[in-house]
Amino acid sequence: AYRLLGRRGCAWVMAPIVLYFFLTGTEQRRASRTYLGRVLNRPPTLAEGFRHFMDFAGRALDAFAAWSRAVPVRAMEVGEFVARAAADPRGALLVVSHHGNAELSHALMDPALRRRLTVLVHTRHAENYNRLLEAHRGEAAARMLQVTEIGPDTAIVLRERIEAGEWIAMAGDRVPVLSRGRVCRASFLGEAAEFSQGPWLLAALLDCPVHLLFCRRDGEGGWRLGLEPFAERVELPRGRRQEAIAGYVRRYAARLERECREAPFQWYNFFDFWAGEKVR
Repeated sequence: AYRLLGRRGCAWVMAPIVLYFFLTGTEQRRASRTYLGRVLNRPPTLAEGFRHFMDFAGRALDAFAAWSRAVPVRAMEVGEFVARAAADPRGALLVVSHHGNAELSHALMDPALRRRLTVLVHTRHAENYNRLLEAHRGEAAARMLQVTEIGPDTAIVLRERIEAGEWIAMAGDRVPVLSRGRVCRASFLGEAAEFSQGPWLLAALLDCPVHLLFCRRDGEGGWRLGLEPFAERVELPRGRRQEAIAGYVRRYAARLERECREAPFQWYNFFDFWAGEKVR
């Protein structure tokens, strides 16, 4: 459908399917409404809730299209800091989020840069989607590292890759299922929410720079990839470890909040983000 009709035509094909899930997914619809109410500072309309679901479907479509080479590289505008970071021979940790389309940025980035990137993934909640996507990733699939938690063996592998000048990417706005307790609460869209300590613990262990990566849809057929420096080093002083982690989490939550307010329909966490362990 995408090859024959383009993105707009494919959206019409998907609309009845998305409508089914919008009507039957009570928990997801309620979570979407909670988020949209916070980010828009008013109760969302039913149409806005459906738009949020459609945007999520569009994100999945764009990822498949990009890996299938149906989206030209020129469709993604690249921020200035990307070239500067790419020229730095040091390894780095990239903290991504469920805002925008980090998967598409992975597909459209320069192949040499993609070979330098290892993506930490956790597919328990999207096994079928990721299984289908795997067929389109080609050689990039070898650079995806499935993790449920980072143990000593994984930490050693990641440290070796950082020392070789590679980049490690992981999400900062999702608490892994097996990481209960290793969270910090930070204000996000007006109320405290749980954020994983994982990225900041890993960054301290790897002793490398940390950058934030956002890839936002901009208009009908384009995206903008932004990479920005977050910390030259993550330092967790003895005796002040939790306080230091909480500081990094607050900074990250504030930056993610700004991204959500600028493009409110492009954040895709369809569970009650503020309910903590009760719903996850």
